[in-house]
Amino acid sequence: MELEIYQNLGFCKVIAKPYLPKNLIQTIHNSLNNTNIVSNDEISVQESTVNYSLSAINQFLPNNKNALNEFIGLLIKTTKTNLQDFDAALANNNLEVTKAISHRMNPVFKQIHAHQIATILDELETKSLSFDEIDENIVVLKTKIDSLFSELQQLV
Repeated sequence: MELEIYQNLGFCKVIAKPYLPKNLIQTIHNSLNNTNIVSNDEISVQESTVNYSLSAINQFLPNNKNALNEFIGLLIKTTKTNLQDFDAALANNNLEVTKAISHRMNPVFKQIHAHQIATILDELETKSLSFDEIDENIVVLKTKIDSLFSELQQLV
């Protein structure tokens, strides 16, 4: 539905799902203080650039930047090794190994809410895909992982 429909019903703002809690809080704050309200388009752009959340990890590493940096470094290192293992499994036409690698990688990406990556890993692990489909998924996976790691490296 368009914003105009909601405004006609008495709403002053609509926030599309999925939304970031900080955007909801900011919108409520702005509305209560009659300040400029962020548009849905701006919120969508902000959300689309966020590929992860470290909130679950930070619960175990409160206020410890060194530990977070170590986690990020270890994630990058182990993921690069896993991606090399994917390449070797594909070269050997070993479907079971690609499923095992996906299974091994997926929990950490789910934990950091890297949903696009986790979805691809779910498909690689659970679906019956041809080797061409697996290869295509891995190419997309590598692109998404590169994007995520670029964002994470800015934190280090």
